[in-house]
Amino acid sequence: MSHDPIDILRFATADLPPEDRYPAWLARSWPRVDAIYRTEPFEPFDVSFESAELGEILFVYTEITGMRWERRLQDIRSSDFDPLMVNMMFE
Repeated sequence: MSHDPIDILRFATADLPPEDRYPAWLARSWPRVDAIYRTEPFEPFDVSFESAELGEILFVYTEITGMRWERRLQDIRSSDFDPLMVNMMFE
């Protein structure tokens, strides 16, 4: 029995100059083209993530610096993004 490999999408900002990291993260087209949250970093920004899809389930592992996240009513109304998210935070 043969199995297709699982595609893993990776994104990281560590190789970018610090002033370009947050804009690069905002400009990425994954998981949505339009913003679904409003964010504001409160420390120097850096992120790395890996994601893999198994059928309709998307698994994502992310390491990201501290930010404020806001999901406004107009963001909810203009988006088809309706996830069930399980977050684990480590300090």
